[in-house]
Amino acid sequence: MGIAVSPNSAFLASLNLVAQDGFSFDTTKSDCSRLFLLTLLNIDFKMPTFQSLNVGILIFLFRIRRIASLRQNFATSSSPPRHLCHLRPSPHLPRLQSALDRFSALPSNLPMRAMVLEKPGQPLRAVELPTPSPAPGQVLVRVRACAVCRTDLHLLDGELPHPKLPLVPGHEIIGTIIIKGEGVQRFNPGDRVGIPWLGWTCGECRFCRSDRENLCEQARFTGYTIDGGYAEYTVADARFCFPIPAAYSDAQAAPLMCAGLIGYRSLLKAGNGARLGIYGFGAAGHIITQVAKFQGRKVYAFTRSGDVRGQEFAKKVGAFWAGDSDSLPPDPLDAAIIFAPAGELVPQALRALDLGGIVVCGGIHMSDIPAFPYEILWQERRVCSVANLTRLDGEEFLALAPRVPVITQVQTFPLESANDALASLRQGKIQGAAVLMIS
Repeated sequence: MGIAVSPNSAFLASLNLVAQDGFSFDTTKSDCSRLFLLTLLNIDFKMPTFQSLNVGILIFLFRIRRIASLRQNFATSSSPPRHLCHLRPSPHLPRLQSALDRFSALPSNLPMRAMVLEKPGQPLRAVELPTPSPAPGQVLVRVRACAVCRTDLHLLDGELPHPKLPLVPGHEIIGTIIIKGEGVQRFNPGDRVGIPWLGWTCGECRFCRSDRENLCEQARFTGYTIDGGYAEYTVADARFCFPIPAAYSDAQAAPLMCAGLIGYRSLLKAGNGARLGIYGFGAAGHIITQVAKFQGRKVYAFTRSGDVRGQEFAKKVGAFWAGDSDSLPPDPLDAAIIFAPAGELVPQALRALDLGGIVVCGGIHMSDIPAFPYEILWQERRVCSVANLTRLDGEEFLALAPRVPVITQVQTFPLESANDALASLRQGKIQGAAVLMIS
């Protein structure tokens, strides 16, 4: 017998049904669900009611389309997964796609929660902002996790010039695509992606044309010159998003987007030397130590003076030796990477180098480097910096990370506790990476 329900109650009950268990949704088993499906197929999404509902309805609409797609994908399989055996081809799939396309074109005007920097020197403020709409070439992403980076501290402290203000910080973003803008071919709604620091480049300048897009003079940066991931939703240029390896949870994947990517570029700059020093053992240090050990190198970790806990952590993730940053290692180093923003570490690292070694400064900001005698630079020792990343860096690192496998240690905070996470990072209380979880 059919279920006697009004359209409104059918609509709400069906939303609940789909939300509880999308895979078991079957339009042949519930009049309520059947009515909901037919409503979605024929609805006028330009009605004022649906203009205000927008993103929430879209999520459920996508779930239904995904189920219909699964029916198509597994119907011809000789041995589909057991929990999908009941799925059958759906004649509604083309109309569902059409409905989704019509709905996706609407502006996203629901309010979203965000943490905003209004002025350097002030804490972030919890606000509600309009959910952004994706422009052509962009995707709207539901943020699931966003790691907290020392660069965010530099922004709060006013140490980086000309940020977008007010600004939603955050550039180590993991989330799910909800809507894709016109012209996006690479991803689909439902895909999990990572959004890194490098958010856009011109593609035409001398740097972009010579495979050095990280130096593009018109580049835009996530969480600095464009809004980032300390929010429920964000938009991003699809060309600069990365698919995320399935082996990583959202929280574990988030630090890979900057600590991992910038760390990897720093490692490339350091060359292939067997003895690698790492100064400043935080998010990047603990990731790159694992990669270097996988490559057969010995890692010498340097922490703040007296930080026994940090030195034990370094050894736990693979460091051969760990000690204070003002001490010399037991062996001369072929290369040293400085992740700490302390300029006084540059001459200290030079003193630890073997002949012909290199010091790589891996941060976006560093305090002034003090004067040092030429003799510690002589004999072809070098100092260089790392700026941003390229998409090739990201592709290479995200293919390598699961092979190592890189295991990120994270401490999670809710979005509204972003200021607490930043304070803990500033005070050196975070082992590994701090990650905001957006529920």
